[in-house]
Amino acid sequence: GGAAIAASNSRGIKAVWSAALKGYHGNFDAGTLSRIRADPNVEYVEKDQVVRALNSQTNAPWNLARLSTHPILPQPGPWTYYYDGTGGLGVNVYIMDTGIRVTHTEFGGRAVWGVNLAGDGQNTDGNGHGTHVAGVVGGTTYGVAKQVKLVAVKVLNSQGSGSLSTIISGINWVINQHNTGAGGAKGDVINMSLGASFSSAVNNAVTAALNAGITVATAAGNSNADACGFSPGSTPGVLNTVGTDINDKFMSGSNFGPCVTVLAPGVNIKSAWITNDSATQVLSGGSMATAHSAGIAAYFISLKPTGFYTPATLKTFILNVATTGAIQNVPPNTPNKLLYNNWS
Repeated sequence: GGAAIAASNSRGIKAVWSAALKGYHGNFDAGTLSRIRADPNVEYVEKDQVVRALNSQTNAPWNLARLSTHPILPQPGPWTYYYDGTGGLGVNVYIMDTGIRVTHTEFGGRAVWGVNLAGDGQNTDGNGHGTHVAGVVGGTTYGVAKQVKLVAVKVLNSQGSGSLSTIISGINWVINQHNTGAGGAKGDVINMSLGASFSSAVNNAVTAALNAGITVATAAGNSNADACGFSPGSTPGVLNTVGTDINDKFMSGSNFGPCVTVLAPGVNIKSAWITNDSATQVLSGGSMATAHSAGIAAYFISLKPTGFYTPATLKTFILNVATTGAIQNVPPNTPNKLLYNNWS
């Protein structure tokens, strides 16, 4: 029957099973496959798939655990974060921020300095914001994508402020890295946990990054206003992110509206800090939520062949697998889509 048909193919059968199930595995051309499917002795034909080892982080921070479950987290914990252990491998995430304490144990040598455009000449994070964000993106304990490479693009000073022109310079630098092959082997992501009033120049620079194939995660903002009035989050095509809390409630004071893309944990988020190489800090805000989006983007990019996703198709996939309708108090015309890592 089907086995005889399969065996007649030039590539033919690679394995025959009799105990686990009565069947076989092989590589067949379209014509042979059609004859196998038509054979009355064949119950079904199934395409082979890649199987990956899934890791679990017990006693995980609530925010990570929330990414790998659809239902609300039981309280109190402990909670478990389920994820693919290769998540982030081969992807560069450019942390456009106050810098990164690259020697922190959370990063295990995966954090490096890219460029310092802040004008202070100090390749350090004197604020802490950038280090905290980087830890959420890809820290060993506190990170979403634990194998990612984190690249510091310092555009904000120790007070956490900078100029739009400096941010554009940072985007320009990342695009050049990407276009000259200096980015990640699998792909590149920019994390922009920052914002200002609407700027056509900044949005156009972000659009150029997207067009180059770089996924961009942005903070929708914490001004209790329409997110469409802020940059870079109002740029079409970005992962514009708002925070949620452990009780699955929309983060108070967040921006809202149709320019929001996705929701992610943003309240009481523990991550790396700058006082020493093992320090931690708990922070809240859209910045922390955005880091989850960048981490998820890097995670999904790494699990597929190079070039599998464009920023647009990745955004669509993230929204398609997201937990829908779970968050309370979401303002009108704001998507109720919570990040999910699709582990199951």
